[in-house]
Amino acid sequence: MSKFIKNLKSLFVVEEEGTNKNTPSKTKPKEQPKTKIQKTSFIPTVAMNGKTDEKFMNILLQALEKANQPGYDYLEFMNAIKSLGKMNMDEATRFKSAYTLAQTMGVTPDQLEKSAAYYIEVLKKEEAKFQNALVHQQQNNIGARTEAIKTNQKAIEEKQKHIINLQKEIENHQKEIKKLQSEVETAKSKVSTTNANFIASYQFLVNKIKEDIAKMRQHLK
Repeated sequence: MSKFIKNLKSLFVVEEEGTNKNTPSKTKPKEQPKTKIQKTSFIPTVAMNGKTDEKFMNILLQALEKANQPGYDYLEFMNAIKSLGKMNMDEATRFKSAYTLAQTMGVTPDQLEKSAAYYIEVLKKEEAKFQNALVHQQQNNIGARTEAIKTNQKAIEEKQKHIINLQKEIENHQKEIKKLQSEVETAKSKVSTTNANFIASYQFLVNKIKEDIAKMRQHLK
C-alpha cells in the first residue's frame, strides 16, 4: 500500500488520540466517520444491508489517489485538520486553524466545497463501474446457474410425467395379467371338465362293449 493511500485512509478512519495507533478507538468523536482501521486489518461496520470492506475501501481510495487534484484542496485541508487533532483543541478550532493556513495559499471555502464535491463524483463513477461489473457477474454466474436450475427442473417434470405414464402402463399390465390369469384358470377348469367328461364317456362305451362281448360269449355258444 502506497504512503499516499495510508495517509488518505487515515483521513477517513478514526484513531484514538494520545494512544498507540494500533489500539482501536473506543469512543466516537462527534461527526467523525464510524469506520476504523487497526494496522492492516479493517474493522467492518454495518452500513444499510452490507458492511464496510477493506478491499473495497482500498479500491475507492486508490481511485481518489489517481484523481487527486494538483494544489491545495479538500484532501490537503482534511489532512491538515487531522494533524491538528493531535493538539488539544475542539473541532471548530481545528477547522478554523486549517482554513487559516489554506487562506495563505489563496484557497476559499467555496473552492474546498467544490473539490470535496469533485471527489464525491469520482467515487460515484467508481460505484457506476462496480455496478456494471456486478451486472456482468450476475449474467455470467447467477444468470447461467438460474437457467441451469430451470433446465433441471423441466427435466425433472418431464421425467416425473414419464414415471406417471410408466406407472399407468404397469397398472394396465398388472390388470391384464390378472385378467389372463383368470382366463387361464377358467380354461384349465374347462379342459379338466372336458377331459373328465371324455373319460367318463369313453369308459361308459368301453364297459358297454365289454358287457356286450360277455353276453355274446354267453348266449352265442
